[in-house]
Amino acid sequence: RLNSAYMTTYFFGGALGSTGSAFAFSAWGWSGVSAVGAVFGLLASLLWFGERRMQAPPAAARAG
Repeated sequence: RLNSAYMTTYFFGGALGSTGSAFAFSAWGWSGVSAVGAVFGLLASLLWFGERRMQAPPAAARAG
């Protein structure tokens, strides 16, 4: 079941990336495709950092 959820989200992410890069290529060429890739990478990094920040233990627990 977990594998099915992973593969479904993987598929939708790939479809979103393909659609976004196709649109960017038709509008701005390879520079647009590179920008779409950079934006997706930045969004993934922000989500990862935000998740890590939410899981960080309180400062009092780290001090002890």
